[in-house]
Amino acid sequence: MAKDSFIFYRSFYEAIKELKEKDRVKIYDAICEKSLNDNEVTLTGISNSMFTLIKPQIEANNQKYENGKKGGRPKKNREETTGFENKKAKQNQNKTLGLKNDTENKNLNKTETKANENEECRMNNENEECRMQNEEKLQQLFIKCLNSYNTFAIEECISFLDDLPCEIIEEALKKTGRIKQPNWNYCKSILDDWVKKNIDTIEKVNAENQEDIVGEVWKDD
Repeated sequence: MAKDSFIFYRSFYEAIKELKEKDRVKIYDAICEKSLNDNEVTLTGISNSMFTLIKPQIEANNQKYENGKKGGRPKKNREETTGFENKKAKQNQNKTLGLKNDTENKNLNKTETKANENEECRMNNENEECRMQNEEKLQQLFIKCLNSYNTFAIEECISFLDDLPCEIIEEALKKTGRIKQPNWNYCKSILDDWVKKNIDTIEKVNAENQEDIVGEVWKDD
């Protein structure tokens, strides 16, 4: 496997930056060699310990790269029979409305389309590129909210993308981050409960949180 590029996560940087320069260089070389060529570099001491935490994410990305080379969904074919008529109608419409208005509409449509694509990518776990973006978001938010680099727990958190939209998992991480001692087991219990109750939208999350607040008030009384 030979790649021209790879994803370098902020979590990698945060984990490595405090090491001595010679150890950082060794880990950077190991990351590049593993990510670009899928080759193992022999490390020792702290360099080996740190790379052991990073390695699973690199292997997961390499596997996705290999899967992507096998091909994805076929592109939809354009309808050829009405192509000329649609093009002619478009030209007539441009002449009627004016080039300026047409350009403004195109720019507006592009902006709206981009916003819709970003929102769809945030929710969508099936598209390979969106999936990778969501995984990176969750990894960074996990470290920020739980103050942990536990690779196994991060992978377990990411696996909930099979059952829940990305933004719902983000809500669970943020909710966990607000408690006194945030930990993965607490967050996992929230996600397991939401999967069981089919809580897959922000509206449902807000309703569930409201029920929790009411329940706590009732207990206090």
